[in-house]
Amino acid sequence: MTNIHLREGLNNSNQFNIAMKAKLMFVALCTVALASCAKVATPAGEQKAIRFVTGLQFDFMTKSNGVEFEANDDFSLFAAEPVSANNVRLVYNGTELLPEFPVYWGVGQTAASSFTAYYPYRNDYETEGFTFSVAEDQTNSAQYYRSDLMRAVAVASPAESAVELDFKHLLSKVVINVVNEVGYDIQNVKINGVCVSTDLTQAVGDLSS
Repeated sequence: MTNIHLREGLNNSNQFNIAMKAKLMFVALCTVALASCAKVATPAGEQKAIRFVTGLQFDFMTKSNGVEFEANDDFSLFAAEPVSANNVRLVYNGTELLPEFPVYWGVGQTAASSFTAYYPYRNDYETEGFTFSVAEDQTNSAQYYRSDLMRAVAVASPAESAVELDFKHLLSKVVINVVNEVGYDIQNVKINGVCVSTDLTQAVGDLSS
């Protein structure tokens, strides 16, 4: 009988050891899992998201209300390393420009970076440059506004609360007042010798027809 009880005691001890090992293994797995999650989240924790605000430089206005952009106007953003942005779409919410996904300062960055933005947003803009064409028919207000190419250049550092993008017009606005002195209905007006398409080199911001 004694031998039987000893065996039972040994079996209970083995069961206790197995249970403890299982618990320790479970704790170890939880610790590894938590460490892995923390490791993944660390880079984002070290980076600071960039805020963007905007304005117009008031030489002349072509926007509908004359003095500012309107909600849902969209823009193209470019920035070189350590800030990486290649035609990131920004949308104006009436207060600031919201990127389609967060744009971060570089990890540990303290120096300033240069930012370039364009209105309107187009998905075919390239880092080196692009071709911009105005709409042939601008009687539609949407086509009219999206034919108004604007550019903003800003230099800012992570110490600043936001990157301010002040836009300048790159094209010329032509206003034609037609006085009908012949008594016939005027169906349309055509202007010859006007460039409706231009190439822009981003590095210098030059336009060429």
